[in-house]
Amino acid sequence: MPRQASRGPEITRGKVASVVTDVLYRVATGAWEPGQRLPSLSAAAEMWGTSELTCLRAYRRLIAQGLVRSRQRGGYYVTRARSVSHLSRHRAEMDRLYAAFERRLRSHSQMSILAAARVMAQIAEQRVARNPECAFVECTQFQAEGHAREVRARLGVPCMVLTTSEIAGRRSRIPRHVRTLLTTRFHYAELAGLAVLDRLTVTALPIELDPEFLTELGECGATDVHVLALKRQMARSIAADLSRRAGRPAMTFRSQGVSVAALNGIFRDILGGKAHRHSRLVVLSPTLWTEARDYWKQRSDVRPFVYRIVDSAWPQAADAAGVPLIPLRPAIEHSPVGTRGGRRRRAPTIGRNPTAPS
Repeated sequence: MPRQASRGPEITRGKVASVVTDVLYRVATGAWEPGQRLPSLSAAAEMWGTSELTCLRAYRRLIAQGLVRSRQRGGYYVTRARSVSHLSRHRAEMDRLYAAFERRLRSHSQMSILAAARVMAQIAEQRVARNPECAFVECTQFQAEGHAREVRARLGVPCMVLTTSEIAGRRSRIPRHVRTLLTTRFHYAELAGLAVLDRLTVTALPIELDPEFLTELGECGATDVHVLALKRQMARSIAADLSRRAGRPAMTFRSQGVSVAALNGIFRDILGGKAHRHSRLVVLSPTLWTEARDYWKQRSDVRPFVYRIVDSAWPQAADAAGVPLIPLRPAIEHSPVGTRGGRRRRAPTIGRNPTAPS
């Protein structure tokens, strides 16, 4: 079917990311040490339940990250580079903490070590849920909430939602229990100075237009797409990107810089009249979506840009949040590497009336 065909490249990218994540996990936990040879492409394909081409793409991505090297006709090996030592540094720390925990428990309690560890994990989850150590910061609540959901799903840790206007450049406006601020490259400069004032990590993550959003856009019935942003240049850039990645021959993309005050008038000009109800679509920047009235948000012909964190940035995000890398699903030999049980929230569906985000 056309829909399945259009999602093929994205499914392949997801399988590549799964293999990369599992290799990173094995290196980070010490299961695969520097200098160790990785499975051959045929063995890797069998182990991860995928194709040799997918494994080759994953190995090439790891080579680009400096974590794996190849020898001509000699296979693939974990490098001895500093990046590998940095990646696996949590293993030694966890070993020390476990040894101290085990000694204290054996000398002061009759509890099973495994049972005690499980109870401790439950206590930690309850307390950190109330006081998250990580927050995602963006200029709009809508975009910050979307990325915070991604962090919770991929890293398995609570993540607060903060906006740049709430912080306003002041450390006192960030809860003291927050140790890590994740943001996008657009806002890193205004937040980086906060790390100097206190023991706070600020990390910028790259983002991209969500592939699911692009698929929905490409399959919608609209032929006239209007891209609106506060700045004309941004609207023009996004329109060109959407046209290249999601456009059809019959689709026309127009761009316009719009102020918040003029937004309602622009909506009426573009969407007024029954003749255009199914042929026109308005796509808004996150800021304009946040400021738009609920009436417009509830219409199927008005949609926000939807972004996601780039797949290759998750090791960086995990490192910043102090989370030892974990696979998307616990790796089992001779079985496919899959995705986490909790599905990421889908992009708002074009052509139907979704519930407007809060």
